[in-house]
Amino acid sequence: MSEARVFQIVSAAPLRQQVAAMLRKAFARGKFEPGQRLVERDLCEMTGVSRTSVREALRELESEGLVVTLPVKGPIVAPITLKIAEELYESRGVLEGHMARQFARRALPQHRAALHAVVDEFDQVYEAGDLESLLDAKERFYSILIDGADNSVLAAGLRSIHVRAMQLRSIGIARPHRNKESLAQMKVFGAALLAGDEDLAWRCCQDHVAGAAQAALATLRDREQTGISKSQNPK
Repeated sequence: MSEARVFQIVSAAPLRQQVAAMLRKAFARGKFEPGQRLVERDLCEMTGVSRTSVREALRELESEGLVVTLPVKGPIVAPITLKIAEELYESRGVLEGHMARQFARRALPQHRAALHAVVDEFDQVYEAGDLESLLDAKERFYSILIDGADNSVLAAGLRSIHVRAMQLRSIGIARPHRNKESLAQMKVFGAALLAGDEDLAWRCCQDHVAGAAQAALATLRDREQTGISKSQNPK
């Protein structure tokens, strides 16, 4: 990897935490693919920090299940099989649904105002066709949801699940109309959260997660079946 510095340290938080946050975002945005090897030297060049800080960040991500260390090969981005993807969406539905209920019940006025602003932004960034801005808006939506729900234990688990779900997003949106459908579901979900309706927020969350799961898992099954067919019928 010959890329120049990609990330920039900008806060007073420990370097380990900043580097880990940068890598989570890079994983979510598809900068590193599942199964890709993570070379310490390249990560040092990208972040401008020492190998010690990179190693500490990788250990943190490994504890979250986002990185796996293999003998000889070293750290890699955790692979995502069909079974793992099924488990991720199942877990996401449970955790995110509970967080939705808690947001509807606990969110402070500043959380509701911030969420309202993000929901209002969805149509604009979608129509502009700016994928990065759309991803930014979705990330802010979930960050506000997590903050407003005010449950640090659930937040830790849901954040790592969201990173892996975002890795699968590029697969899911390959299905026709999924991106537009996803956005419509998130707007309805946001409206339920803002209304403080716990039951409706939970149902909207389940609909959105189920739609995302259906799109991504269908593509993964197609790919898996194609791989089986090729192995059974080699050219």
